[in-house]
Formats: sequence, structure tokens, C-alpha cells
Amino acid sequence: MQIYYKKLKAWHKTLHVMKLTTFIILVFSLQLSAKGLAQTVTLSVKDAPVQKVLTEISRQTGYSMVYKESYFGNNDRVTMDVHNKPVEQVLDLVLGQKNYSFSIRNGMVVIRKKVKQFRNYKQHQIKVVGKVTDEDGNPLSDVDIEVEGTSQGAATNRDGVFFLES
Repeated sequence: MQIYYKKLKAWHKTLHVMKLTTFIILVFSLQLSAKGLAQTVTLSVKDAPVQKVLTEISRQTGYSMVYKESYFGNNDRVTMDVHNKPVEQVLDLVLGQKNYSFSIRNGMVVIRKKVKQFRNYKQHQIKVVGKVTDEDGNPLSDVDIEVEGTSQGAATNRDGVFFLES
């Protein structure tokens, strides 16, 4: 009976050590993961070319910069002093006033010219007529049709036909 008790006690101790080890590994993994996602930049430049600033941001973050060289000429210069700021905030400072936008995906920063949005445009009147059928060609009635991204829609009639106007 005493041998069984000693083995049971040793088993509980081993199990406790395993749980503690798993917890420590999990905590360190989460910390490294969070550190990898939160890219920060420290940069102090005066009247530096935009390309040089982007190169330094790339060096500090490991992100690749993708843009047309023609976007930035010799007259495009930046003066800034930032310490441990998120890369998005620094890129906003560098590009925001120069009419450029950026997106970050898969370790790449893609820089594009901002597209001007026109507010006063005339929308063309469009009429769409269609028919919804099953795989055998039989019309389907009461099927809802929606224009993606809008509140416009229609339903098919008993012949499977729908009418949309924008």
C-alpha cells in the first residue's frame, strides 16, 4: 500500500511539473507572437528623401516596400522624430500629406496614389432583367436577388423572372 502511495505521489508531482512547463511555454509563445505583430519604428530624420525613410522603416520592421520609383522625386523630403511608434502611424506621417495611401499584407507595405473620390457624379439608370432556374431549367419563384453593397433588391415572380432598376 505504501509503494502505491509513493508512486501516486510521484505521478502527481510529474503531472504538476508538466502543467507548469506547458504554461510557461504558452506564455512565452504568446509574448513572442504579440511582439511580432506590433511592429514599432524609431526614426529621427531631417529633410531626408522619402525613399531613404521608407528604406529605414523596412530595415526596422522587416516589411518589404512596394511602390513605383516615380512616386517620389528628389523634392519629396521628410522631417520627423518618432520613438517606438506603430509602423502604421509612421507611414501615415510619411505618406499622409503626400497624397499616398498604403496597405500592409503578408509582410509587404504596398504604397499607392490616393484616388480622388468625386461626390457630384450622375449615376446612370440601369435596368436588369433576369430569370432564375434550377439545374433542370425549371423557374424558381420567390427567390431574393440583392445588389451587393446596396439595399436594392428584387424577388422572382412565379415564372422565375426578376426586374432590377438602379
